[in-house]
Amino acid sequence: MKYHKSKISKMDNVEVIQVSADNDDRAAKGWAKKEKFPFAIVMPGDKARSDLQKYSSGGVPHYVLIDKSGKVLATGYQAMKQKINTL
Repeated sequence: MKYHKSKISKMDNVEVIQVSADNDDRAAKGWAKKEKFPFAIVMPGDKARSDLQKYSSGGVPHYVLIDKSGKVLATGYQAMKQKINTL
């Protein structure tokens, strides 16, 4: 959250979307509300329709930076930060 607030939230060319790892929507919504997430969240019931599941690794958290066409630009938190710093 600290990195998002200090860097990403000020960038017009980057958008963060969280794909929930929870098993039910109610748990995911409660957690996101508690953490005060400022970005879009794909709920468990919507994962299949979102087409974002293909980027999942099963690990939590898992960071993937993709471009508008769906091309993976970076995988992992540090690699994502490095790439974002070049945008």
